[in-house]
Amino acid sequence: MPTSPRRGSSMAAPGSTTRWRCRCTTGRSGSSTGSSCAGMPMPVDPLRVLHVTPSYARRDGGPSEVLRGLLPELKRQGVTVRLVTTDKGVEPSDQDLQEQFPMDVVRARRPFSWTFAPSMVGPLWRALAGADVVHIHSIHTFPTTVAMILSRLRRVPYVIEPHGALDFYHLNQGGTKKRLYTRILDGWGVRGLGGAVYSSRREALEGTATLTAESIQMPLGVDETLFDLPREQSGGATVLYLGRLAKKKRVDLAIRALAEAALRERGVELIVAGPLGDDLPYDPVAVARDAGVSDRVRFVGSVGAAERRSLLARSDVFVIPSEDESFGVALAEAMAAGCAAVASAETGFAPEAAEADALVLASLTPAGVAAAIARALAERDELGRRGREYASAHFRWSEAASAIAASYERLAKRS
Repeated sequence: MPTSPRRGSSMAAPGSTTRWRCRCTTGRSGSSTGSSCAGMPMPVDPLRVLHVTPSYARRDGGPSEVLRGLLPELKRQGVTVRLVTTDKGVEPSDQDLQEQFPMDVVRARRPFSWTFAPSMVGPLWRALAGADVVHIHSIHTFPTTVAMILSRLRRVPYVIEPHGALDFYHLNQGGTKKRLYTRILDGWGVRGLGGAVYSSRREALEGTATLTAESIQMPLGVDETLFDLPREQSGGATVLYLGRLAKKKRVDLAIRALAEAALRERGVELIVAGPLGDDLPYDPVAVARDAGVSDRVRFVGSVGAAERRSLLARSDVFVIPSEDESFGVALAEAMAAGCAAVASAETGFAPEAAEADALVLASLTPAGVAAAIARALAERDELGRRGREYASAHFRWSEAASAIAASYERLAKRS
């Protein structure tokens, strides 16, 4: 059986920096400025981390956006990164990652829901020879199953980040099949896990019902320029829903809330921005018409980065009445931009933020959402300020990278 690779330079990428370790019994690591102990610091090779993901296409959401936020920061902090993935759903605009990191991209075949990619086995096995740790994104796919098996065969420590796939909401959809998959196809690989990466307390609580591996907390980050985004006066009462219009996100509750007494006479306008999800079982335009609020709901469809920032800057309240979010990136961005925020308790980090008075929780009924929006409008300035402070303290990719890099180091030392 192959042994764990010795740390070297085969995965080195431009921009990686040298780490230093003291020549003492503590083995503490630090920056190139030296050490806090009396021993003589000596350089060690950069930590080499292989990331494996079913897709890096933006249209696939969660994992691909985490890669774009986390990997550049890991590189800046001196971690050498390589990526093995497939071409599923990739468009020309997705090539930004290939310009920054060494990547092995293989062809995905049917069934695409499983991201079947038999040609990944060879490149993945070879890439493992130059890795100290493997970070696997998602679960219940061909690439993730194979990555766990090959990593364990190679004796390279590995962690998995399920990106919400183990939330009860998702497991309850085809739950028996998914539990059998975890037990049978992923069983051997799961038993060798060095840890499971979760982005919120809620995701960790639900994920540990399936995975017994050590929980690694890594709250996600946002574009840090949002912290300094100037606020614009809307001149009224503007509420923003920003994100994919999927079944679980319950945009219908935000629309129907406008007809509730708490908002009916306040002239509240709702802007709905985002693409229609394939699983949406209703027409949101018809929902607005049937509720008698068509004149106060504006659908703008998909928006680019510039329009996204503009909407965040001029909206008074951001609302996300979702039935399930493992984290809630759109919510984190809204708070970073200074929007007063309303979210369901089922939205990732929302309960923790509510404990800090950084947002308002809403029950999943039109009346509940309306009451929460009314309160947020009344407290919009103070709530927006507290939300921005909370986001600044918790949602930085630099902090996320530091946290996960420390876990990589611990795993690498154990191997």
